[in-house]
Amino acid sequence: MAALKAKLAAADAEGRVRWVRADSWHLTLRFLGGVEEETVAPLMQLVGTTVSRLQAFDVGFSQVQLFPKPRRPRVVTLGLKASPALADLAERVDDACARVGFAREERPFRPHITLGRIRQGVPALPTTGLGRFSPLAVREVVLLQSHLGPSGARYERLAGCALGAASGQPPTHAQGEPAREH
Repeated sequence: MAALKAKLAAADAEGRVRWVRADSWHLTLRFLGGVEEETVAPLMQLVGTTVSRLQAFDVGFSQVQLFPKPRRPRVVTLGLKASPALADLAERVDDACARVGFAREERPFRPHITLGRIRQGVPALPTTGLGRFSPLAVREVVLLQSHLGPSGARYERLAGCALGAASGQPPTHAQGEPAREH
C-alpha cells in the first residue's frame, strides 16, 4: 500500500490531496463519533463476545476509488472486495453498538482504506498499473479514538478484541492489558 500511495502522490502534481500517513490507515467498521468513557467497557465487552465467535478471515482489495462520488470526491480510497465475512462482522459490530445506545448505521457499509483527503477539485490519478496486493488479514476489532490536528488525524488505540478468541477473554487496552471497568 505504501508503494501505491507513493505512485498516487507522484501523480498528484497539483497537490490536491493530503496523503494519510501509513500508521493511520485503518478499515472502519462503524464510526461512533463522541463516546462517553463509561460506554467503552460495556461496548467492548459486547463486541468481544460477538467477535470471539467468528473466525479470522482475509479480504481482498479491489481498486482505487474517489469517494463518495468521482465527480465530487472528498477522499482517495483503496476499496475492499465484497466479502460476506466482512459484511457480517460490520453488521455484528453495529448490533453491539445499538445495544449500548448508539443509533444504527443507516448508510450501506462500503469497506475501504482512506489513502488521502482531497483538498480541492478532482485530482487526476492513475487507475491502472497500480500493482497487486496481498489480502488484508482481519484478525481483530479495535476501538480507536481520533485526535484531529493540522497535519491530519492521529489515532489512539483504546481497546481491541480478537476474532475467534477464547470465550471469556476480556478485551485488551493499548498495551495488551485487560480492559478495566470505568
